Formats: sequence, structure tokens, C-alpha cells
Amino acid sequence: MNHPHPAHCHTGALPPRDVACLLGSAADLRRSAVAGTPQRPLRGKNIAVLAPSADLPAAEATTRAAQALGAQVVHVRPDTLPPVDAPAFTVTAGLLGRLYDAVVAEGVPAGLVRRLEAAADRPVLDDIAGDAHALRTLANAMTRLDGVPDHHDWLLQALLVHAVA
Repeated sequence: MNHPHPAHCHTGALPPRDVACLLGSAADLRRSAVAGTPQRPLRGKNIAVLAPSADLPAAEATTRAAQALGAQVVHVRPDTLPPVDAPAFTVTAGLLGRLYDAVVAEGVPAGLVRRLEAAADRPVLDDIAGDAHALRTLANAMTRLDGVPDHHDWLLQALLVHAVA
């Protein structure tokens, strides 16, 4: 059974209802951290970051966000997976779904992400830390309003909590 994947998990627009939810969650996460009691809602969760390199800025941002929330993070390079048209890909995607609570793909071809979503039976989040994702646009707009530079970090954490917890 595949889990429903909210539209905000993909590159594209964030519906206003999701924006309000993410803003509230990001504010709660920030408040707790500033008070010295950071929340760890992803403690005990395992997240695979699928990226060509762990040094990719979006992969690094996702890793920091997930670890700050208490998750264990493993990096997987897409070139270590079987070809998407091979039967072994479906088996491997199913294995990823059993091993990890979510897969975050950063800088990965769309066809691979779609096939992974279809077979992993877990949330597969596509380029959520990338510059083209709506989170980045929202964070940049917030920074222009208040001058605070770290909105993206908190919004990314909030999105991970909503998708994985």
C-alpha cells in the first residue's frame, strides 16, 4: 500500500493551508530551540537522503534538518541503485521502504523519483531543500520581511516533521 504524498512534498506551489501549518510548526521548532529545549520529533526515525553526493548543498541542508530533529540519516547515491527499468529496482525500492521511514531525493532525476515513490511504500520527498522548491521562495520572502536569515532551516524541519513523524 502506498502512502499518500501531500502536494507540498514535491517541487511546486504550497497550498495556503500547508503554508499556515508549516509556518506554525517552524515557529514552534524555533521557539523550543531558542528556549534551550529543542524538539526531537523524529527521534527513532531513519531517513535516507538520495543524492549524487552528500556534499550537495541541498543534501547537506536536509541532513542537518533531519539530524536536528533527532533522525538517523543515511546517504544513498542514485548510481548505486539498479536501473529504474530493471526488476531489481522495484525490489530495491521496497527494501528502502522497509529500512527507512522516508526517502528524501535531492538532485535526482524525476523518473527515478517517480519510480521510487511507486515502489517504496514510504514518503519520498523530492528536492525539498533545493532552490526551486516553494519552501525556498517562502523562506526568502520571510527574510525580506524581517531580515532573519534562517527561515529555510526551520521550514525544512517543519516539512520533515509533517511528512515523516
